[in-house]
Amino acid sequence: MNLDISKIVYVSELPGLYEIITPRVDGVIVRDPTSGKKRFISMRRYNIVPLHSISIFTSRDAVELKSVFRRMTEQYEDNPPPAVDADEETLRSYFEEIVPDYDPHRVSVGDIRKVIRWYHFLKEHGYIAGEE
Repeated sequence: MNLDISKIVYVSELPGLYEIITPRVDGVIVRDPTSGKKRFISMRRYNIVPLHSISIFTSRDAVELKSVFRRMTEQYEDNPPPAVDADEETLRSYFEEIVPDYDPHRVSVGDIRKVIRWYHFLKEHGYIAGEE
């Protein structure tokens, strides 16, 4: 499976995800995978969060987001992610199948929606590919 999120970042207050092109002292130059446009993102104005640094809380520890995406891909054929706007019960039930020991007290429905939204975005733009 091809899963490379090492250069993908979430930028607070901006929609979608971005790919880091060049780090700078005061920010980063990113490319929007949707439009292909490049832009400078200032660290003074925005929070820049690399996806590879995000983890999901579990009852014992935490699991890296990359591992969650990998499980989602492995189960995609038999258990595709629900729609982002699905009801809370559907989202939590799906997420429990992907991360059986996730901590429902520390992982909100909004977090689950964000993971699913990001997964679809990354898959659509070729950062996540199926089994090789």
